[in-house]
Amino acid sequence: MGGFYGKLSPWEDSAVMRSFWVYHDDMHKLFPGVAPSVIASKEFKARTEVIAALESYIRHEENFGAEVPLFTRDRFAAERKFGMSIHNSAKIEILLATALANISTLVFWLLSNIYSQPDLLAKIRHELLSAAVTENQTDENGVEMTLHLGKIKEHCPLLLSCAQETERCNIVDNITRTVMTDTTISNGDRSYLLKKGNNVQMPLSILHSDAKVWDDEPESWQGDRFLNLGYNTSSPPGFLPFGGGKHIWYVDGFSLVDEPY
Repeated sequence: MGGFYGKLSPWEDSAVMRSFWVYHDDMHKLFPGVAPSVIASKEFKARTEVIAALESYIRHEENFGAEVPLFTRDRFAAERKFGMSIHNSAKIEILLATALANISTLVFWLLSNIYSQPDLLAKIRHELLSAAVTENQTDENGVEMTLHLGKIKEHCPLLLSCAQETERCNIVDNITRTVMTDTTISNGDRSYLLKKGNNVQMPLSILHSDAKVWDDEPESWQGDRFLNLGYNTSSPPGFLPFGGGKHIWYVDGFSLVDEPY
């Protein structure tokens, strides 16, 4: 998560990270909201410690360097503009961190698949170099480079395809929606009536393995699948790794900010 916060990132503190994982792993104990300091004292204490660290970080926003993404700086600026307290801003940040905690698992499978294919690895390294700028020569064999995240979407289509393919193959979840009005759907052969008030569950494992959408061998990981199918420039049908809604979030330069290279 350090990529969102720059050099002053509170996540660089190992004590903060330990507290975050204590909170994250049993956060469900806090959901009822009834005497959390008693019922879930360990998790409550851990959450309080993380929020305090985030508050301290936000109070120094005037010292943020250029390495802090605009996404972070603009978010804090908007919160101050509309009168949000620093404490409430910190509470929002811990929710963002919780939502991004699954990145580590995705990164593991992304890198495992890429590094298992040397030709693919070479192509992605070439892409990343095109999105990077050399800062200075450290010695005769090394250079310091800055990867411009805003250029990833334009210069690294294969990397993005690999990231999306990793989501397709590894995210296992159900999308649940409540039927708001009687609705009839059809698969071409049969029609189905969804009655108002009932819940509909859509398993991603089925949506993400439909051969009619994903071509041959949908059960296998193919890094260039999204490129070959033209899904890098349009919304893939039935691709909902982070759920549905009006605005669908896929892997892009924003979410790749958290992945190490």
